[in-house]
Amino acid sequence: MFNDGDVIGTITEDLTQADLAAAQTHIDSINNTTVKAELQAILDEAQAQWDAKNIIVKPDTPRLSTVITNETTEIKGKATPGMVILAQNNKYQNIATESNMISDENGDFTISISKQAVGDVVLVFARNVTTGQNSISNYSKVKDAEQFIGRVTPNDYFMGTDRYITGAYTGDMATITVTVNDTVYKGGTITNGEFNFYTLGKIKSAADEVIIHVYNSEGKLTDTKTVTVHAANVVVTKGTLAAETFTIGDKNIIGTFTGDVAYAVVTIDGVTYKGGTFSEDGTFKFYAIDKIKSIEYPVTMQAFNKSGKLLDTQTVNIQK
Repeated sequence: MFNDGDVIGTITEDLTQADLAAAQTHIDSINNTTVKAELQAILDEAQAQWDAKNIIVKPDTPRLSTVITNETTEIKGKATPGMVILAQNNKYQNIATESNMISDENGDFTISISKQAVGDVVLVFARNVTTGQNSISNYSKVKDAEQFIGRVTPNDYFMGTDRYITGAYTGDMATITVTVNDTVYKGGTITNGEFNFYTLGKIKSAADEVIIHVYNSEGKLTDTKTVTVHAANVVVTKGTLAAETFTIGDKNIIGTFTGDVAYAVVTIDGVTYKGGTFSEDGTFKFYAIDKIKSIEYPVTMQAFNKSGKLLDTQTVNIQK
């Protein structure tokens, strides 16, 4: 059972589970409790060593820190340390552009892949090359990269009234700068789809050129917008939208609005629709049962006044 008969050493290579079971049967038949306990302790150690050598445990399913889009060429994540990381499509074809990618001692990995189309499936899994065991795959559906690019919609700025530039954003927006004429200012607060930037004393005239620059979490410029500045005491229409979560199967997108909203333009998975009913009680509805068919569809809603001026832009949340 043990090499050289040393019961505090290592088990022999040819030891089998059948041998261990036979030894257990023999120990069970012993009446001397002292001898029985001593032999059971030896057998327990042998069983533990055999289990450690022979029981194969699958690697953990990799956890991804990358949202996979149609522009993704690298996937980062964490897996069981020392595992080979593989990537396939839903036809189980290899899509990795490198081989022998192994998770490091902390389990971290970065694997390069070819770009995949929106809606395709990417399977990332780990393989123990010693045992040949594969982990359960991490299943990801490829999303449209445009949904995650930082975009900003600034509100109009009113001299004499506003102290901040405010507005909404979508996607990865980590930092912003505001340029007034040729002077660049850094700062601002970005949270929950909205931003504000303190500009009192910076914007001094309605003729000033005011530009917002948006940067993502990697420091890349993703959007640039000009802020419309109005002189003091100029009356300009305003309006906002607040859409409720749309459940697949609902007849309408519904919600509330304020101000001078006259109609809406809804963009669903890249297709634009115009209309909506806006009631005097501040509620609206927009027929969408035949338009929103999947929770994967990105849906945005823009509010316009009767002259066609954009007043507000909101993202509509979709659920099953």
